[in-house]
Amino acid sequence: MHATWNIDRAGRWQRRPLCCKYAAVVFRTASLACKGADTAASVLLWGLGCLATGDREVLGVWRMQDVASAVPSEVFTDLSERGVQSFQVLAGCAASDDASAMLLDVRGLENLAGPIIPLQGRRLRESDEVQSLRRATRRAVLTADEVVNDIHRQLNSSIARHGFFFQEADAMGFAAEFLMRADRRLDERPVRRRNAPASGTALAAAAHA
Repeated sequence: MHATWNIDRAGRWQRRPLCCKYAAVVFRTASLACKGADTAASVLLWGLGCLATGDREVLGVWRMQDVASAVPSEVFTDLSERGVQSFQVLAGCAASDDASAMLLDVRGLENLAGPIIPLQGRRLRESDEVQSLRRATRRAVLTADEVVNDIHRQLNSSIARHGFFFQEADAMGFAAEFLMRADRRLDERPVRRRNAPASGTALAAAAHA
């Protein structure tokens, strides 16, 4: 009963309305071991949106075919149905050409698909694509990537502590519950300065709240 209640609550969070425009959207994938799954692991995708104001929110979590897959068009359909109209840059994972329809034109980039940057961390910070962005957009991308890295590290640790899931729905519910709590903590924790050691204190509290 408890697992079902968690899944239901996570489902309501997953369907909540979102902001209409983001300066940056960053995705990550994670693997969860499921005893009842047809494959060795269930792969999930989750994302975070960052507004030009610096405000951030976790967008949701979705199933993936494998960790190497591009962000499927169904994810963008879901975001659109929940109110997202556009975002300037997508980073962290590759995306299909369908995503271009949702990207705003970034000044200085001739190819609209250019703002899809499948990089993260140091490789993202040092990429020519990011350096070509306007200052405010670049700051939003790098801020979102830092926040995502912190949350993702804690999510993977929480998954490892849990071990096997009996069903894929339980795994998705577990991840959604974690991300929902992390989302509530976003406004409470400052963005970590670049190259500063990550404490993970706020996210650890979020994971066990």
